[in-house]
Order: sequence, then C-alpha cells, then structure tokens
Amino acid sequence: MFDKFFKVALLMILAAFLFLFNATIQKGRFQPVTQYEGSLGIFDTQKGVVYMLDIERDQWTLIKPFTPSRPI
Repeated sequence: MFDKFFKVALLMILAAFLFLFNATIQKGRFQPVTQYEGSLGIFDTQKGVVYMLDIERDQWTLIKPFTPSRPI
C-alpha cells in the first residue's frame, strides 16, 4: 500500500516540476514588437522570428527570421 502511495506521490511531484519548469522557460519567450495599421508584431525569442497578426483577417504571418547584426 505504501509503495503505491509513494509511486503516485513521486509522479505528482515530477508532473508539478515539469509544469513549473515549462512555465519558467516560456515566461519571456514572446515579446510584442509593434502595432502597425491593424497588425500586431510579436517576436519569438526562442526561434528568433517575428510573427505578424492581422487583426482584421485574424491571420498569422511569418515576417522574417531575425538575424542579429553582431554575434550574441
């Protein structure tokens, strides 16, 4: 009985850790860039690309890959 309780508790702790780890990773991933003529630009820091959301058509578009001008 204690063995089952231990396994369930261990799985719950592992799931909570993975959830919190994922939330921490995603925290600063997306940053608003600009709002231009009914569109909203969003920069994805993990992939290094800019997405534009056309608010009127409700459509996402990949604008360009981000290439830094100097090495990071």
